[in-house]
Amino acid sequence: MKPISVLVVDNHQSARRTMKKFLGLNGGIDVVGEASDGEEAIRQAIRLEPDIILMDVKMPEMDGIEATRIIKEQCANSKVIMFSAYDDKHLITAALQAGAVAYMSKDDPVEDLVEAIVDAKRQVKMRFEGTQEQERPIAPQ
Repeated sequence: MKPISVLVVDNHQSARRTMKKFLGLNGGIDVVGEASDGEEAIRQAIRLEPDIILMDVKMPEMDGIEATRIIKEQCANSKVIMFSAYDDKHLITAALQAGAVAYMSKDDPVEDLVEAIVDAKRQVKMRFEGTQEQERPIAPQ
């Protein structure tokens, strides 16, 4: 099975390095790139077409919420998981409205993050006759 490709986006280099290290320990995940702000995240997402984008919320230049909106328009197949130290209901709502499939706290165990990445990869857009597109998990095989 092909590993899940992940782009890590955080304005702190140490956070990107740590995430890359821990995610790299999981054989089913391949960190294919990193970015330090929303604008760079958009460029990398278009270039790399990752399965999952692990996105910080608050960054300089362009925040993760605005970057998510643009990425969802440009890279419809990439899933965005917001990964933040901020546990603010308004930010969570804004992130999900922008197109993020999940919002994880930086305080969550790495195992929970890995599980969220795998779950996000399993989601596909399905169109049912007479309805709008909806997120539906793929049944395990």
